[in-house]
Amino acid sequence: MELSLDAKRQADSIMDGIAAEGIGKFPDLNLAESLSRITGVQIDTDGPSGERREGQIAVRGLPSRFARTQVNGQTMATPNFNGGFTFGAFESDVISAVNVVKTPTAKYDEGGLSGIVDIRTMRPLDLKQPVLTFSMEADYEELSQDVVPNMAMTWGNQFREGTLGVFASLKWSDQSFRTDSARINGYDDEDTDGDGLADLYTPNEARFNSRQNDGERITFAGGVEFDANDEIRIGVTSLYSTYALANRLDQLRVQDPEDIVASNLQDGGIFGDTYSEAYFVNPEIDTESRLFDDEFFSWGLTGDIEWARDDWTVTGVAHISKAGYDRWGVQSRRNIRDRVGNGIFASIDTGAVSYTHLTL
Repeated sequence: MELSLDAKRQADSIMDGIAAEGIGKFPDLNLAESLSRITGVQIDTDGPSGERREGQIAVRGLPSRFARTQVNGQTMATPNFNGGFTFGAFESDVISAVNVVKTPTAKYDEGGLSGIVDIRTMRPLDLKQPVLTFSMEADYEELSQDVVPNMAMTWGNQFREGTLGVFASLKWSDQSFRTDSARINGYDDEDTDGDGLADLYTPNEARFNSRQNDGERITFAGGVEFDANDEIRIGVTSLYSTYALANRLDQLRVQDPEDIVASNLQDGGIFGDTYSEAYFVNPEIDTESRLFDDEFFSWGLTGDIEWARDDWTVTGVAHISKAGYDRWGVQSRRNIRDRVGNGIFASIDTGAVSYTHLTL
């Protein structure tokens, strides 16, 4: 906590953050959950099949693609090419600190409209004493009924009378989880009072998903720093993560019934009324099974040099980053498109009690 407060005091812009001491106090699923503890950062829980494992975040309420992500001040490539940075691919245990800059200045690269997320790794010459930690844990996933182990190790030390520093941090975790979800994908709407606005809504499509995931995630951070003399410091740092998942997705979709018998009308205030229960008569049915593998990787390598003399400082940085995302798989689908007299019936109950909280 003291480290993150000091960083905010010394910053020349509005910034918030969390240090390793704060990250380690909570049982976070990944780096995205750690970041969500920072004021103004929200985790996106609407991932595939409603799960949050990809780790998309929003800064100050804007979509995730409006935030720029850096590692040690340099841009980090993301395996998600259509959205924001995939923080779920990184274990939080290997991170020294994360700063969120909410008012970027001219010294930052362009692209951080909502803010800049700067991931910091350890600087070995800043260590006050040697570091060696090792931990092994295991979690139990109730839905998949699996025990998932994880292991973390960090080492850091200084040599040559404190002029050479080295550190390495590694986290491995097994991944086995299941997600079940039910969604109402569509509603029929009616204008019952003739004012040109819909004011009565009835469910007309429902989707049920079950997704099983198995795999592993590995994150590594390492670096070397060297004080060539009293004026020159040279450093090289690296951050690498790989995330592999085997997925099975089973889906049932009920849609476009020949008739709907609706009940349990809920008052929605000025938005209209909504039926929370619907009985589908002769609906169309889609069933689908998918088997697919996802492989994410992201890495960055940064070399920097600092020459400080009297009242001036000269710095130089060379940086490279790369990310990738591969998916391959197969799927099978069975459809019943003929809805006329097909003899299929489905009952939908959203469990709603009241929609009055939507009233303006």
